[in-house]
Amino acid sequence: MLHFSPGPACVLAGVLAIGAALGGCGDEDGATTTQTTTGPPNLVGIEQVQSEQEGSPERALLSWWRAVQFRDADTAQGLATQQAMQRIGGAAVLRDAVRVVGDRLPNLQLADRASTGGERVSVRGFVVYYDARGEETSRSPLSFSMRRVESTWKVDDVSYIRKVARALEAAAEKAEREADAG
Repeated sequence: MLHFSPGPACVLAGVLAIGAALGGCGDEDGATTTQTTTGPPNLVGIEQVQSEQEGSPERALLSWWRAVQFRDADTAQGLATQQAMQRIGGAAVLRDAVRVVGDRLPNLQLADRASTGGERVSVRGFVVYYDARGEETSRSPLSFSMRRVESTWKVDDVSYIRKVARALEAAAEKAEREADAG
């Protein structure tokens, strides 16, 4: 369950359209090596994910957040509980939201964890917003419900991403109406 629900205007104000910056290259033998470049500050970096303990709810949440930012709907769906997807209208709704939101999702910096039972925890963090120059402009506290399913932690509330997607869709529709009127 989300404990903080910013309105669509707040969500939209914090959403930035910054492209991802990860690349790979091949060596002379044709072998592929992975090259990580510093991406925009709004993207959760692989280093940020790997800094959390393997198998922890924090790592699962950051992995899910990163999957959304990279529009990886398969991974985002796999890291969410069935119940979370049902609450927003199903897996197809989540997949559509992931495609809409993508790299416009702000960064997430984790703060702490509150245990709500053996199979459930609440991971707390800050959604961090940046301006076009990459400078931090604000932080909003947000808590995510996580649930252990079989031995894997999964996001148990994906409504924030749906709210962001709706705000982006509404802004696009408004811009289109204004362009047609002008």
